Amino acid sequence: MPVLDTRWKPGANLETRDREPWLGSGVLVASTIIKAFPALLGGILVTALDAGADINVNVWDSADAAALGDELIARVTITAAVAFTQSYFVTPSKEGIYCAKGIWIELVAGDAAFIVYYK
Repeated sequence: MPVLDTRWKPGANLETRDREPWLGSGVLVASTIIKAFPALLGGILVTALDAGADINVNVWDSADAAALGDELIARVTITAAVAFTQSYFVTPSKEGIYCAKGIWIELVAGDAAFIVYYK
C-alpha cells in the first residue's frame, strides 16, 4: 500500500475500522508525511544505520511537515547507536492512537530507517 492511503475514514464504525488491516509504510529513511488526514498510528520500528550517533525519531499528529501547533504522539530514541540496533514504539491497544490531523514522521537526528504501521 502506498503512503497516504485513504481506505480508512473517520466516522466509520469500529467494526469496519477494525476489519481493515494495519498498513506498513515500507522502509523510510527521511522525514515523511504518512497521512495528511485523520489516521490511526499502530506503531513504528526504527533501525540505526550508522554507529556512534544518537537516533531520534518523532511521530507528530500533523498533516504537514511543520510541528507548529501540533501534538507530539511518540518519540523513539536509540542512544549512542550501534549499527543495526532496533527500537520501537507500539500503541497500547489494538485500536491504535487516533491522530486527528494526520501522521508526520520526523527524523530529528542520526542515520536511521523506519517502518510505520497505520490505518
